[in-house]
Amino acid sequence: MGLKALNKNKLSTSKISHIKKNDLVVVLSGKDKGKKSRVIEVDHSVGKARVEGICLVTHHLKPNPTRGIKGGVLETEAFIPVSKLKAIKDN
Repeated sequence: MGLKALNKNKLSTSKISHIKKNDLVVVLSGKDKGKKSRVIEVDHSVGKARVEGICLVTHHLKPNPTRGIKGGVLETEAFIPVSKLKAIKDN
């Protein structure tokens, strides 16, 4: 196997996904199993997606008055693997 073949394999690392932004999905496994929600964003290079209200994580934010940041405890959505999601039809 030559050098060109190795470079081609490295370039084709994007994963094909059946999930797109604004799709309605249901979670198949994990702590949020069975919940239905909309997709906020999809990262095809790693095969993960952010879904509204699913896989919430807590961030502690320091206040920064010069930038106008109040600070406190924030809950945001973390990425979840696309394999744990199933697209459902909109009605």
